[in-house]
Amino acid sequence: MKKLLKLFIIPALFLSACNQNNNSQITSSKYEIEIEATNELLKEDVTVYREGLKIAGELYTPKNSYEEFPLVIMSHGFGGNMEGLRDLSVKFAKEGFATFIYDFIGGGYSIKSDGQLTDMSVLTEAKDLNAVLDYLLEDERINADNIFLLGQSQGGFVSTYVSATRDDIKALVDYYPAFVIRDDAEAQYSSAELVPDPYKMTKMGATLGKIYYVDATSFDIYDVMADYQGNTLIMHGTSDNIVPYSYSQRAAQVIPHCELVTYDGAGHGFNGQTATDADSHALEFVKNNLN
Repeated sequence: MKKLLKLFIIPALFLSACNQNNNSQITSSKYEIEIEATNELLKEDVTVYREGLKIAGELYTPKNSYEEFPLVIMSHGFGGNMEGLRDLSVKFAKEGFATFIYDFIGGGYSIKSDGQLTDMSVLTEAKDLNAVLDYLLEDERINADNIFLLGQSQGGFVSTYVSATRDDIKALVDYYPAFVIRDDAEAQYSSAELVPDPYKMTKMGATLGKIYYVDATSFDIYDVMADYQGNTLIMHGTSDNIVPYSYSQRAAQVIPHCELVTYDGAGHGFNGQTATDADSHALEFVKNNLN
């Protein structure tokens, strides 16, 4: 049995956050949250703003519990949306975690957030994730000592970048992370001066803004990830024709505390038993890294 509540809430906690940082927090003193209750979980539709742009997300928490929850923020891949992470989010929430899924600004073709693909880059997505993190850390239900990031493909790239540039991420989980992004960009154009705006990305066939190329080539993700001191789990298939497995092999050598799980014959995106095994491994890994 499900129960749907629509609430208008003005908690002092969020009012304080709004006054401190309007760009990354809710910008109105009154906002609407839809809460859907099942027998086990509460689902809250939440909106976060980054530089005036809307980030739509869903927060899942165990029902009838008043303890602080460890938090897992899950980030989707290039062109995707949060729909593909909902089942995994629910699975974690049923194990006692708060989980948050969301659409990157301009991150996909069917998103609830603002923006178009031509607005998006790995660094704009990093800003989105930082805005989400800062917002959720203001929630008194969240245990700030147990914050985990989980990302798929480009979401794994972004989660890795953010983990390495903050000091509050307990552990990191990457599914087939797209550490190939810079190499792909430079294989198509040798310099930013040659990139039209917008341009068509050869590999994925998507029309992107020049910002995507400029940001992707502005740094080396392997230099960044070397700074992350938390435990990391990377899961990758050996038959991935979008992001070759060798990119995760290299990452496992660069990240100081990294476990690489290999799925022989799996491609980009897991299905069937591989997906089940990977999700179970991710859940067990996060549980083992709780304080």
